[in-house]
Amino acid sequence: MLSECIYKVLMASGVVTSSDACDLSGAIEAAVLEAQGKQEPVAWAYTINNSHSVFSAEKPPEDAYDEGTLYPLYAAPVVRPDMVMVPREPTEAMLNSCYAFDNK
Repeated sequence: MLSECIYKVLMASGVVTSSDACDLSGAIEAAVLEAQGKQEPVAWAYTINNSHSVFSAEKPPEDAYDEGTLYPLYAAPVVRPDMVMVPREPTEAMLNSCYAFDNK
């Protein structure tokens, strides 16, 4: 997804060929993903007693939160290959599915 966006920007610039844009976009995406993977968390989110959400700048000790609720928070999002982007505005298909759901 990221490489597609970079490719479109490079092609719009009119400075590179399609083949070069493809090569560059792949290289840029690989570099971004590598850098994101090396980030350290800037904060932590976790739950206490199945009811209290907590945010902390320091990683808590293991006995301070409910099992399976500790999540690292990063300054920049970590984009995994299985993630998909969603539109900022609802698409026609989204709106139609809501209309169909409401009218059942």
